[in-house]
Amino acid sequence: MTRNGSSSYRPPARTTMRPISIPRRWLALAVGMMALMLVCTQPARSDSFSEYQVKAVFLYNLINFVEWPEPSFHTAEPLFTIGILGPNPFGRELAHTVANETVHDRAIRIVHYTDPAELDQQPCQLLFVTIGLDQAWADLRVKLASKSILSVSDQDGFADQGGMINLLTTGNRIQLEINLDNARQAGLNISSKLLNLARVVSQAQ
Repeated sequence: MTRNGSSSYRPPARTTMRPISIPRRWLALAVGMMALMLVCTQPARSDSFSEYQVKAVFLYNLINFVEWPEPSFHTAEPLFTIGILGPNPFGRELAHTVANETVHDRAIRIVHYTDPAELDQQPCQLLFVTIGLDQAWADLRVKLASKSILSVSDQDGFADQGGMINLLTTGNRIQLEINLDNARQAGLNISSKLLNLARVVSQAQ
């Protein structure tokens, strides 16, 4: 105590904490991983979200866990193209999900195909397939064999019949199936983090 009765105590000086720098790519992967885990564990349908709202988010986040060879980006513009072959089940949901977003430092665009031949004129990196798994798919599968295109669908048997990723709705949840051999043959590298959430299948002989 001082003579005037006041305390001489002085609180210790505050130390300045240095901000922690986190690479943006790591942050994006962490956020994407959490989103994928939520999609895998939450119901595919609810009062708030439709099945294809959830699957649109799933498609967008998948991209962060797959690496494409650089030659698969054909345009001079820094674009990542998501293609839909056949009827569009997403409505406007996929466009809303990817609006103003980027992946791998590329802006995202969506292209709708009515004929597989259009892939030659306007290539994509991810193709969501809604045509039936009949002769049309068998012909398309041969066409895709020479391209680094990640083929995705939500039809029973897609991964077993040569597709790469299948978003199956099982009960009220989404199950992820991956045909890893086909992805590797196309020059695509799928993160082990994504594989840990999936059931890895082999193509039917």
